[in-house]
Amino acid sequence: KEISKKSFSIKAEKDKSTILPKDSRKKKVNIKLKGMSNQNTSRSSISINLPETKIEVQKQDNSSCNNQPEDSLTKRTISKENSVEKRRARLNMPLLYRMYESQSEDIRGTISGPETPNFHPEEVAKTLRHALVGITTDDKTIISSIFLHTNFQRQMICKAYESMYERNLIQDVEEETGGFFMELCIALLRPTHIFSTQILIESISLKNQDINITVEIACTSTNPQLRVLKETYTSTTNRNLEKDIVNKIEGICGKFIQVFFTKTRDDDEYINNEIIKENLNIISQSSNIFDDVGKNIDLFTKLFVTPSFASIREMIDTYDSKKDPGKDFESMLRKNKIIHTEIRNIILTIIKISRNAQIYFADKLHEAISGARADHSTIIRIVVMRSETDLADIVEEYSKKYGHSPLHWLQKTCSGDYYRLLSAMLTINNINDN
Repeated sequence: KEISKKSFSIKAEKDKSTILPKDSRKKKVNIKLKGMSNQNTSRSSISINLPETKIEVQKQDNSSCNNQPEDSLTKRTISKENSVEKRRARLNMPLLYRMYESQSEDIRGTISGPETPNFHPEEVAKTLRHALVGITTDDKTIISSIFLHTNFQRQMICKAYESMYERNLIQDVEEETGGFFMELCIALLRPTHIFSTQILIESISLKNQDINITVEIACTSTNPQLRVLKETYTSTTNRNLEKDIVNKIEGICGKFIQVFFTKTRDDDEYINNEIIKENLNIISQSSNIFDDVGKNIDLFTKLFVTPSFASIREMIDTYDSKKDPGKDFESMLRKNKIIHTEIRNIILTIIKISRNAQIYFADKLHEAISGARADHSTIIRIVVMRSETDLADIVEEYSKKYGHSPLHWLQKTCSGDYYRLLSAMLTINNINDN
């Protein structure tokens, strides 16, 4: 597949004969997992066997995209029209690097990257190299170089950096920086599918299991993105994701979560009135629908896994419109004491995401930053994974609901370059940060 642009060309090849070295047919990449806990020292290592996507960049002029004023990080105009135009312009990139891409024209991320004629990866790589050497590290340059580019562009910058200096950019950032700033930088530099898979691996691990994150990833990824995650999981662990979910997550919860990765959900905005009518019929005929759903995986799948989120939202709204106050679907689900607690939480997550995914993430972000101790792994996960999707809208929903931008709380728990990078990623021109 070949994509040609005005100032550079990218050739992405997936030829089996060139994917892996001739001798081993596998390329092992050691990855350090960080940002999975509140401790800076929490680390583990995994080996990844991944297909290699070859990216070649040809520089055609010497201008740099990094000579931007410092205040350009916070004084930006992010219109929906510009966001849509840039999103469309990047849809030809490999799916592996579209894991965070917005699938809707009505929602906006805070990172869009420079247009093709203004993007010169070798110049950015040179700027980063100068920032990383010397007595002191130029963290402001690192912030602007990383923040002002999409994940796909960062992969080309990493490739150019390695080609020019025979060094690994992520390893150099790790050696020259530290703390949560380092973890956030590395998370942004990782290819999207690798970082997302790391989060998924951690969420079902026996040591740090958090099935809420597993469900969140499953419910906020498109069908093609879920396929990429499953393939990357297999390449990373040499195991099957669906089997691992059942083996590692105890009881019926594992089987319920497994169906998210084995079934295909209808397109997000597609409302299937026939399915809605059929499902409402099932609900009305059941003497206790929540008990039935909590015990019957097929029924759970039919009501909450295969329909689009728009259909689920329409189904619940229709149900609620015929009920008295306090008898709505969500209230009755919360009051039910028989259904398994984890199954109840899974269904509540689905309902929240179906109604407004941006409010769901705003609530999660608020929980992470407003407590007695900030949950930095959650902060980094949300900011990185939603940065090119809907982070601008998440910030807006957050400000409407809580009366302040997330930065109001973050400045109390974060500091230094870590706060500066978060501030750059969470600031848009029409948000009140007071």
